[in-house]
Amino acid sequence: MTDSNNYAYFLLGSQWYKMGSLTLKHVSVGPAGIWGVALDDRVYKYVAGSFVFANGELYHRLKTQVDAGGDGQVVGVTDTSTIHCLKSTIASDYRKQSTLSWTTITGGLMYVSCSSKYGCWGVNSVQNIYFAKITPSTCGISGTTLVDGLAVKVETGTDGSVFVVTKDGEVFQSLTGSRPLVFFYYKSHYGRCTMQQHLLLYSRVAAPIFHLSSNRSASH
Repeated sequence: MTDSNNYAYFLLGSQWYKMGSLTLKHVSVGPAGIWGVALDDRVYKYVAGSFVFANGELYHRLKTQVDAGGDGQVVGVTDTSTIHCLKSTIASDYRKQSTLSWTTITGGLMYVSCSSKYGCWGVNSVQNIYFAKITPSTCGISGTTLVDGLAVKVETGTDGSVFVVTKDGEVFQSLTGSRPLVFFYYKSHYGRCTMQQHLLLYSRVAAPIFHLSSNRSASH
């Protein structure tokens, strides 16, 4: 996480520890290590206690964010919504400053998030939600699916849970399991947190479909 001064921290037990003096606007951690985008739009990897500059394709473009949550690969998007991927072998072996070779992926996204087991999710400039599989060793993409619903940001975790944020600040969460996925919507209302349940349809071989219509509600 980063604080209000853009310094990165990691949690060990119940204590937060500062990760160097580099100021960052985005940090991502996963099988590929810890990667981030600095305020000057440079991409860095955290190696042996310090952030190492990752020169290459993305350095010459303004960055929005990078994601290290995939199965070893690193995926980044730019302010013009171009998508770039760093192969897993390159990402894991990166230890000292050198020029990296990024693979450009067809399409356009303004935010992307990957899971090591359950593929990658992204949103584009018109808030469309997409799901796809990325092969870590080649950065090849397959199974691109347009998902029902609109969002400005999407995040997925190692357990396959997916969170989306709408333009109105509403947060939806999908929960994976053997039964049909369930979507929960959290919204603050006059100091209370209300939770509305939404059903998600899914297929074992295709991407889940987000249905953002309310079925029932509960409060806590």
